[in-house]
Amino acid sequence: MPVPRPHLPNPYATAELLAHQLSQLGCRIEIRQARDVSEFYEATSCGSYDLLLSGWIPDTSDPLDMMETLFASDSIPNGALDGTRAPTSHAGITLLLMPPPNPTQRTNC
Repeated sequence: MPVPRPHLPNPYATAELLAHQLSQLGCRIEIRQARDVSEFYEATSCGSYDLLLSGWIPDTSDPLDMMETLFASDSIPNGALDGTRAPTSHAGITLLLMPPPNPTQRTNC
């Protein structure tokens, strides 16, 4: 999107930098910037991209908030405009992100 965000103040310059770095690895990148929010949502909801530069700020400072939102299988939209934009799912990751039956038994490092 052409609109700067706190987490991505200059989206096009960031895309150019990433395209340059990926070109050094042999990747050819075509930057297509959405003209507005509706075009962005249209492209992301139908998955018409190979690589997407986007951002999101979690609601809390709990690392699990970010992990669940970005990697849990049930966060992957089926045509929805929320959740992760990565069209992949891994049952093992989802199991790791599930809370234990008794939250006091959580043994995170």
